[in-house]
Amino acid sequence: MALATSSSPWGVRNARWVLFFYLTGWALLYVGERLVGGVGKGRWVVSGLAVVLLLAAWLAWKLAWWFSRDEHRRIQRTIFFLSLGGFAALVLYVISSDLVLGPAAPAKPGEAGVSGRQILQVAWLLLLALSSGPLLFAQWSAFGATRSQSPDARRVFSSAWSGGIVTTLLCTLFFVNALANRLDVNTDLSYFKTTSPSASTRSLVEGLTEDTAALLFFPPANDVLTEVEGYFGSLARSSSRLQVKVIDRAMAPEEVSTYRVSRDGTVVLARGEQRQTIEFGVELDSAKTKLRKLDSEVQTALLKLERKQSTVYWVTGHGERSAERVEGDARDRMSLLKGVLSNNNLLVKPLGAVQGLSSAVPDDAALVMMLGPTTALFPGEAEAIERYLERGGRLLLTLDPAAKAQPEALLSRLGLRFRPTLLASDQGFLVASQTQADRRNIVTDQFSAHAATNMISRYSRELPVAMPESGSLEKIGESKKRVDFICRSLPVVWADADGDLSPGPDEKRQMFQLAAALSAPVEGEAAPPPEKTPPAAAPPKREMRAVVLANSAAFGDTFLPFYGNRFFMADVLRWLVGEGEVAGPPANEEDVRVQHTRGQEIFWFYGTVFAVPVIILGVGFATRFGRGRNRRAAS
Repeated sequence: MALATSSSPWGVRNARWVLFFYLTGWALLYVGERLVGGVGKGRWVVSGLAVVLLLAAWLAWKLAWWFSRDEHRRIQRTIFFLSLGGFAALVLYVISSDLVLGPAAPAKPGEAGVSGRQILQVAWLLLLALSSGPLLFAQWSAFGATRSQSPDARRVFSSAWSGGIVTTLLCTLFFVNALANRLDVNTDLSYFKTTSPSASTRSLVEGLTEDTAALLFFPPANDVLTEVEGYFGSLARSSSRLQVKVIDRAMAPEEVSTYRVSRDGTVVLARGEQRQTIEFGVELDSAKTKLRKLDSEVQTALLKLERKQSTVYWVTGHGERSAERVEGDARDRMSLLKGVLSNNNLLVKPLGAVQGLSSAVPDDAALVMMLGPTTALFPGEAEAIERYLERGGRLLLTLDPAAKAQPEALLSRLGLRFRPTLLASDQGFLVASQTQADRRNIVTDQFSAHAATNMISRYSRELPVAMPESGSLEKIGESKKRVDFICRSLPVVWADADGDLSPGPDEKRQMFQLAAALSAPVEGEAAPPPEKTPPAAAPPKREMRAVVLANSAAFGDTFLPFYGNRFFMADVLRWLVGEGEVAGPPANEEDVRVQHTRGQEIFWFYGTVFAVPVIILGVGFATRFGRGRNRRAAS
């Protein structure tokens, strides 16, 4: 009686239970086949119950279709046909299981390809997903639509279509991921460009005093050879003393034996009995890393051929910064600076109390470096360095404001005072940690015209220099040494005495001296201006030279990759060691980490947080507004 008088068809009243049986059936099938598994009774009971529930759900949807009329009938028919996809998926699963095909054989080592079982396993999952997605969307929409006497079947069809689109998208993502894992195809879309000869490398070639040969051992028609030959061809036009020759290793056994070349893809720079070898290989993909820094490799090799090796002494024993990682020292390392010295054919040796610093600096010292000492010098060491300078020595001294003690005695002998109060700026600084502490990473483009800033002073507008965690320098009293302040801060900088990273009433914004260059003629001989004397004719050690920096991090591994810092470092080393001993920065196509200023960080932050969403909303509003206007016009 209830069936005859009810205003809702049988399928509408029981739709929730039917859907529950369907979903529970698939869940039990997963438990029986995956969690229970095996050949025992447990699998048969659980999986059998799952199949019974699925068959009951399909029978119920069929009855709902039969007992419905009009729009209800169209809706129930759609749901039933969608459920048949799940029935077909169940059939494919049974065929792919061990019930029909038997246990799967273990894969053989190195075996490739796709088996029929694997195709069936993927097919039944795709079929289940592509049918169940639209089924769930349609059934959920039908819960509301079928309560009325005149339901809208188009609403249910639209929901099923939406479910099909979503499910297809998800299946496509899984399919592409599985395909990518199986094919394992890699495409290199990274930036690649072989470096061109830099001005400093061309200068080395132009100054060659003996014939030098660049021998390229490559097979014919090789991609790496094309890149390398183009570079050396351009470089050879700078001087007739550089000859470039391509040699096929297989056809030239005598040259291979003479130059001891063991494999293709090798470049040999030869001068008389001297040899320098650079290996690239013959595969372009593996050679890209070295081709990006080809100019640096060639410059290093030319320096080793052209110049006699000089010695640089790195002072140790007072908590100085090191090129290697030191336990308990969180400061930036100086490994890049050491690499630059080595690439310029400068031998780096330690110098401390063990090596006799308290008595004297070795006579073969081309340069003495003291980088960020944190404790006072030992007795006699400041005097030894002073005597070395009086003989025409060269000194690079960088200071750390956070150090417990400063080399006051040595600074006093140089006529300088160091103010360890950290400088800060709220305008010109580099963002590194995304905190207010970045205000200590000040930048500057203020350089004096001096031989120690020959290049950077000309290009400082394009190549600002980072001077992080810097103090300041002052000149004290009268000194026989000439003191030139070669680098100053921007006028917006203040000495942050209270450490709050904000300018206080007693913290005046002004320019501070960040670096000083000192020089003095050796007693008994007048040193002519270096720019008027050719480097080859100038007697060695005619004057003492020293450069003092109010910070050490500028030459550390974090900030030295910046072009401004590299040019500043090269200028300082050239002036200290000698114009002919240190080459300028080579051309380099390697990626450098992007560091934004505070203003750029603000622009990108607000641009991504507000501008992009506003643009997207604007486009959406415009398209919806236009679509609605078209519909009103049509109606």
